[in-house]
Order: sequence, then C-alpha cells, then structure tokens
Amino acid sequence: MGLFQRKGFIFIVILLAFALRIGVSNRALWFDEARTYWQAVDTGTVPAGKGYSMLHVGLIKPIVKCWDEPWMLRLPFIILGTASIIFFMLATRELLGNTLASIVTMLLAISPFHIYYSTELRMYAFVLLGSAINFFFFLRLLREGGWKNWFGYCAGTVIGLYALWFVCLLLVVQGIYLLFDPVRRQTLQKWLLTQLVIATMVLPAIWYASRVHRGFPHYLSWIRSRPMAALAGTFYNFVMGNVFVPETWWFVLTSLTVGVIGFLCLKGILTRRSELLLILGGIVIPLTITLFLSIWMPIYDERTPRYLAFSQPFLIQLLVIGWATVRSPMLKRTLFVVVIFIFLAALYPMFFKWDEVGTGNTPEAAARLQHLAGPQDCIAVSKHVGIPLAYYLREKDQLIKQMVFGSFDEPPTDTPPAQRLWLVKLYYREMLDYLMSRGKNDMPIEPPVPAGYHQVRKEVIPGRNLIILYLYQRSDN
Repeated sequence: MGLFQRKGFIFIVILLAFALRIGVSNRALWFDEARTYWQAVDTGTVPAGKGYSMLHVGLIKPIVKCWDEPWMLRLPFIILGTASIIFFMLATRELLGNTLASIVTMLLAISPFHIYYSTELRMYAFVLLGSAINFFFFLRLLREGGWKNWFGYCAGTVIGLYALWFVCLLLVVQGIYLLFDPVRRQTLQKWLLTQLVIATMVLPAIWYASRVHRGFPHYLSWIRSRPMAALAGTFYNFVMGNVFVPETWWFVLTSLTVGVIGFLCLKGILTRRSELLLILGGIVIPLTITLFLSIWMPIYDERTPRYLAFSQPFLIQLLVIGWATVRSPMLKRTLFVVVIFIFLAALYPMFFKWDEVGTGNTPEAAARLQHLAGPQDCIAVSKHVGIPLAYYLREKDQLIKQMVFGSFDEPPTDTPPAQRLWLVKLYYREMLDYLMSRGKNDMPIEPPVPAGYHQVRKEVIPGRNLIILYLYQRSDN
C-alpha cells in the first residue's frame, strides 16, 4: 500500500508540475524567445540571426504557423521540462532514497526558477532534461555499469551539450568525483573513453558555433564582471526565479528566503553523507569556475544564472538534505511549510504581475500599432523590442514589412523617407533598479526629433520596461 501511495503521490506532483507550467505559458514572448520563433519561420523580413544552438528552433519548426500562440509554442518545452523532473527524481532516489526523492520532486515541481526556464522558448528545457538524464545514468553506472547505462549517459550528455556548452561543467564535477573517490576510481578509465565518444558526437555543434559566432565572447558587452553580485544573484534566482516586484512583502519574503533556505543549505553542507560530494559539486564547482572565468571573460553575471540551470536541482537536493537533518519534528514541519510558502509566493508575480516581471508589454504595443499605424507609415525599431513586436504583428504582415530594424539597443537613424514615422523605444530597467524605484514609471528623456519631422503623438505602454511609441510627421505637411 505504501508503494502504491508513493506512486500516486508522484503522479499527482508531476501533474501539478505540468499544470503550473501550462498556467504561465501564455505570457508574452521576450526578445530571445521571439528570435527563436523567427529563426524557425526562417524569413528574411525579420533579422533574427542564428543562435549557438538550433536545437530549440528545430523543436518548434514543425508547428510554427500552425500552432502560433505562446502556450502552443511552449508546449514541447513544457513536456521536456516536466520529463526532466522525472529523471531527476529517479536520480535522487538512487542517491538519497524514496522519501527524500519525493520531497525533491515536489519542490522542483513548484520551483519558480525551474518553471520559468522549463517553459521558455529557448534551449533551457533541453539543458534541464539532458543534465537530469546524465546524472541519473551516471549514478546507475556507479552502481552496476552496463552498456545500457553508458548509452543513456552519453545520450543525456549530448542533449545537454547540444543545447548549452555550460553543461560540460557537470562533466568536470563527475571527473573530479571519480578521480578522488578510491572506491569509484576503477570506473574512471571507462568514463574518460566515454568522454572521447561524447566529444566526437558534439564536434558538429562546435563546428557550427565556430562558423556562426566567431566573435564570442566579445559581443556579450551587456555582461559585467561582478563575481560577488553574480554569486548572490545566482542563489536568489535558483530559489525565487525571475520575480522581483516593488512590494514591501517582497523584501520580507526575500529576507525569509535567505534566512530559512540559507540555513537549510548550510545544514546540508555540514552533513557527512558520502553522496554530498556529488551534490555540492553540482553547485559549487560549475559556479566557481564560471565566476572565476567571468573576471576575464564577459560570460556570466547575476542576470545569467540560466546558463547554470542544470545546477539548480542540486540546490534543491542540498536544501532537502539539510531539512532531513533537523531533529525537532515540530521545527521540521514548520520549516517544510515555510519553504513551500516561499516557493508558492515567488510564483505569484509570474501569474498575476507579469508587467512587473517581464521585459516589456509588447502585445499591447503591437495592438496599439495595429490600431494607429497606416499602410504608408514607416516603423523604426531596435531589435530588442522590434523582434518581439513583429511576433505579435504576424497577423498583420504588411506592418512587419513597414518595420526598419536598427541595432540591438537603438532604432535606425537612417530610415527611408515617409510622411509619418513611428519610433518605438524600449526603455530597459534592471530588475534591481525597478525594485528600488518602487515601480514608478518615471518618464525617460525623449529621443531627439528626426530631422525634417515634428512629433504629433506619444503612446506609453507601462511596465517594468516602458515601451513608448513616438509618432512623427514630416514638417512640410
């Protein structure tokens, strides 16, 4: 009966995980997600470029133009993200037993970070799934070997690496573990040979990235070297997700998160369980290497913990190990309820305050343009706002053809002459800046009026990132 009850509980938790991800999946597409869409559509009208990985683009290519709503496009990623929870549950069961595996599964199901990145129209669902498969079969290899487990290990690793090369840091953790564990060292030689097989299989991805992105990492100028801020930002994001809001209760919730979850993680670190080396390594080694390299290379800061998405489930494992060591039953129950409360409260802005969490209300901006822009108007946009805007204008193909794209940050200054010119500006604000401003929509300095035009209208789309539509008309009219 206990086994049946446990299976029933896991089934309900997986259904909950799927339902929560579906629940947030119709949010607005941001820049990178809209790029994924246009890369899949493969039109020369919208300059989407190419990414380091095209795995996520290939996933949605069969459904674009048939299933074009955000939740439809995200559905394959939701399935992959939910599957990653199942594999990580199986891995945790190999490592910590059934009870703790059930708790880890429940926390991953409601984790704001995991929900956000396992529904994004990007490669991160592949990262979560590939790394979970890798970890599960690595533990199986340590226990029993067998060609099926080696095959599963290779498959998970290749999926992860084709999605995001940061997954290679997980392999570093496993190599160090095998090297320094005298009981497991006998597996090291086979493991090293397997890495050669994996490297061979990943060569096409390396060739593709080297051909398409020769300037890496110099173009990543938006990333600044702030290792201590990146460390704090990673911990925050792994627990709370991408959900800053300018509310007093949010400061209380953040303090509670640092206190309670920080305490439980510290208790987890201080335990003497043999499996702790793998769990700690899954967090500490990738983060340490990435922060160290970011001092010289612009590859990681507090805004990019998604690059280490594969490490987040290990933080949940560490948290649960710390919770399991609490001796007082009353304190244990209380801490469990508080952790659940923190995760659920962090989900609230995703469902109900997306304007304060997202990166600009492009659906509303597109609706305004559809209503106000004429067939002869020119629409000048930066890629940052223009590519998502084009996604929401896709039913109005003529308006997309009237768009002129500039650089990532700025609209073009050499637009073709038109009687009326729309200038669409996205005023980006860091989450922390928005938090400290208490959500005030202070008006930015207006851009200079294009030569030969005068301003006749201004439409403001409120949110954390303001979008402002400026309408100019030729002065000779």
